[in-house]
Formats: sequence, structure tokens, C-alpha cells
Amino acid sequence: MEIIKMKDKLKVGFIGCGNMGGALAEAVGKCDGVSLMLADRDNQRASELADRLGARLADSLQICHECEYVFLAVKPQGITELLGEIGMEVELSRPTLVSMLAGVSTAKLTELIKGKTDVIRIMPNIPVKYGKGLVFISGGKGVADKRVEAVAELLQFTGECELIDESLIDAASAIGGSGPAFFYRFIDALARGGENCGLPYSDALRYAALTATGAAEMLLCSGKSAEMLAREVCSPGGSTIEGIQELDSKGLADIVMGAVAATYKRAMALGK
Repeated sequence: MEIIKMKDKLKVGFIGCGNMGGALAEAVGKCDGVSLMLADRDNQRASELADRLGARLADSLQICHECEYVFLAVKPQGITELLGEIGMEVELSRPTLVSMLAGVSTAKLTELIKGKTDVIRIMPNIPVKYGKGLVFISGGKGVADKRVEAVAELLQFTGECELIDESLIDAASAIGGSGPAFFYRFIDALARGGENCGLPYSDALRYAALTATGAAEMLLCSGKSAEMLAREVCSPGGSTIEGIQELDSKGLADIVMGAVAATYKRAMALGK
């Protein structure tokens, strides 16, 4: 994309270098023609990440003054305090803000900054750390498509980027953002079931993870529904159907759908 391949390096800043902010900064740092600037309240954490990525350590005001894109990788509860620190600089320099604040809409963030600059919202999940993630991207009102596309280009090394209507981003994140934690719990339970049947836990965990990966790839590549594929694994009177019936009797579907609903409800509350 032209905006990244310009002669002068594109300056991209991260305010917040925790697990998610650090993972995204690492991915963005792989893009040609990008110069990274990092800030975090934990200066040692930011300094270590900057050394590893060849980035420049800065403060939040410097980042907003110099960078064209500024990723806000902070907790929703801290955004009011942060904007109190950087609000005037945002108004003067007008960087594009890329927010990953759970539940906080672009409209709300635009209101907080008094509409002084473009706001793009992203919701990533933790596998971006290994380039196997999923990032949902929504542009705020009036944001040019080329800005949204530029953010997607910056995040090309995270995994899959999905442009999505913002009205759906919290629902999508209840699956993509929180889903890895749900899968880790399921995979752990699968492995412990194998352990109870005599396998070493470490082997059972690897088998469960590989099985999850293969099953997901088959679902994505086959074009068949999840229900159809599950039926194909089950032979009448066989062993798998016994396990499926046990899952059904314990209400697995209701439990998982309830977990998604609870996650979505909490995200909505965080944005208020």
C-alpha cells in the first residue's frame, strides 16, 4: 500500500505495551517502511520491547505529536485519564487513533476527543502473537476507506484481518477475542480426559491441540457445516456418538452460548 511504501518511514506509535499491545507492535514492526514508537506506564516493559523491536521509546505526547497512526492499547477504564494527558496534542497534531478498547465505540471515543481526528476501532485476539490471530477492524464515521485499509495493511502479519460493521464488532469479539480462552479450557478438559484414560497429560494436551487445529482447518476448507462434519465423525453405535451424547446431556451448547452472551454483555457494560 502506498501509505506504507513511501520514501520517508511511516511513524506508528503504541500507547500501551502489554500482552496485546506488544504483540501488535511486534507485527506492525515487520512491515517495510515503518518506524515504531512505544510508550507504557511500565517503562521497563516498554524499554525491553523497544530494544527487541528496534523501536524508539517515547512518552504519550511525543507519540501523538510525531506519529500518523497511534494505537491505544490501554484498558477502557483508563481512557479518560489518558485522553486528559494527550487530548491537546491529539487536537493539534491529529494522528489517526486506532483503538482496541473493549466496548468503547468510535462514536464515544470521537466524542471524548471532541471530533478532532479520525478514530478506527480494532478488536484483536491473542493468537496475533504468533501470526495466527483474527483482528476485526471498523472505521468511525467519516473515516476514509484508505485509512481503514492502511490499518489492515499495518496488521497484515497478525493473521486474518476482517473489516466489519462496528455494530457487530462486539458480538464478533465475543467469539474471536474471548474464544481462545474458551478453546483453551476445552482443550485442557479434553487432555485431562485423555489423562484419565492413561495418557501422560503433556502428550494428551498436544494431541488435543493438534486435533483442534485439524478440525478447524477441515471446517474452513470443506465448505460443510460444523453439524454435518460432527455427524460424519459419528458412526451409529460407535464410540464417538457416546461422547457426543454425553456432551449433549450436560448441555454443552447452552453452556458455550451462555459464555458468549456473558462476554458480550460485559463488553457492552465496559463501554458505558
